[in-house]
Amino acid sequence: MKAMKLTFAALAAVGLLAGCAQGGDDTTGVGPGGPGGGGGGGGNSGVENCSVPLGGVCVLAGSEGGEGLVDALLADDGALAPIAGNINTADLEDALETLLASDGDLASLVENLLMEGQLQEGLTQLLMGGEDGEGGLADILADLLMGTEQGEGLQDLVGEGGLSGLIMALLVEPTDPDCQVPLGTLCVITGDGSQQGLVDLLITENGALTQITDNVSQDDLVAILANLLESDGSLANLVQNLFAEGQLVEGLQALLVGDGEDPMSSGLVQALQGLLDPSLVEELVGFIGGLLGVGEL
Repeated sequence: MKAMKLTFAALAAVGLLAGCAQGGDDTTGVGPGGPGGGGGGGGNSGVENCSVPLGGVCVLAGSEGGEGLVDALLADDGALAPIAGNINTADLEDALETLLASDGDLASLVENLLMEGQLQEGLTQLLMGGEDGEGGLADILADLLMGTEQGEGLQDLVGEGGLSGLIMALLVEPTDPDCQVPLGTLCVITGDGSQQGLVDLLITENGALTQITDNVSQDDLVAILANLLESDGSLANLVQNLFAEGQLVEGLQALLVGDGEDPMSSGLVQALQGLLDPSLVEELVGFIGGLLGVGEL
């Protein structure tokens, strides 16, 4: 999995990254020496009320009710909010504890980074699975999503990147220069480069929108998508709110084929109809509806 610049705005918002400069400078009490190690006393990153502590930092508070790095990503204003409603806390705790216990290299890498105050880098490595880019937290979250009612449909929707790719796409910083269409905490599409937003996944091999690439250039796709969200404020607000509420499937449905409760609403596929054969538009709308479990629209 390629290195990415990921969004950690939610962590900074709750103070989990504040003062944790590289090299071990620590003003939140999470630096070398364990919990509260010689720093400014406590802070949200302490290991009290924590299910999965590591390197003096709370990685996952989970059922213990504290605030950990992963909890912040899954919070209502976190980058992973769209999948939060589909993640069982107990299953996540068990899987994360098993991962850290079974992969000593990854656990040591992440622990050392966290003890040095490099919370962002440590969490990035945990998500991506360390140097080999496999078997990390992103894969755990993907596996948990596969166990949901709509998991298989989501897997077919996003193509070669799979659900792990979807997790990483949710984490791409919307203010990154590569992101051409941001929406709330999300990057909808980059259109180019090593990073992939949500729609980028759909036009890769086996993605739901792969068929459009013969007729629609990336530049046209970016322009049409940007215009759709800018011109239809109600659609943009609906998609953003659904993702923030943890309704991933409903948000994708609205983005791609419109609001199922509003017969006048249309999404990206319909916006492309001027460049596509009408039969393909109809086929894609039905196909996406079937994958997401919403039926034909």
